[in-house]
Amino acid sequence: MASTGCTPAQAWADWDLPSITTQLRYWRRHPPVHLLVAAYLDYKPDRQPGTPGAQAANEAAAQALMAAAPPMPDHLKLRIPRHV
Repeated sequence: MASTGCTPAQAWADWDLPSITTQLRYWRRHPPVHLLVAAYLDYKPDRQPGTPGAQAANEAAAQALMAAAPPMPDHLKLRIPRHV
């Protein structure tokens, strides 16, 4: 539900099949940012997230991937004007 902004209970209560189909079609054209970042970093989640130490291992793997990633192209960087 990370990409919808609603809880699972809200989704089950408020979404019908046409709404879900429309949202999936939109996500195919405009993937959520967290999926784009994971793909850019070639991140692979642990298959057994409930195992002891899995979160720490995933965090360490994500940090290693980020450290090894090539620099972000200028056209993708957020430009925030500096106010003096």
